[in-house]
Amino acid sequence: MTASTILLVAGVLLGVFLLWRGYVGGGDAVLAATNTNVRNLSATEARVWLREHPSAQLLDVRSAGEHADGAIAGSINISIGDAEFEAKVRDRFDPARPVFVYCASGMRSRRALPRLKAIGFGEIGHLDGGYHSWGEANR
Repeated sequence: MTASTILLVAGVLLGVFLLWRGYVGGGDAVLAATNTNVRNLSATEARVWLREHPSAQLLDVRSAGEHADGAIAGSINISIGDAEFEAKVRDRFDPARPVFVYCASGMRSRRALPRLKAIGFGEIGHLDGGYHSWGEANR
């Protein structure tokens, strides 16, 4: 490989990484913070968390079509892509109660974490691996 090829590959990899970080939108930083009220949960841990938090509200941030194809029972669908996401969450959810958030794989719900914290939710459960992991845990 020539030096220019190596630089080109390195530039492409850096670009992909930066795009990915922008897509996640700070969710990883929220999960990594030690003083956070967010719990990143496997499907098995999430079931326990939900039993321990019977007043938890379930937020599905996938599209309406994805939600219609299957969802966790009792969840309310507000797409993270909705321009009115924050307003709709404020209208339908109580920040004083725990909220459990998920999407298909965990990426979009990670993007929702800083937004939910900004709204003022005191306790947030996040389904790591998303709805796909929820179904796989039942197999």
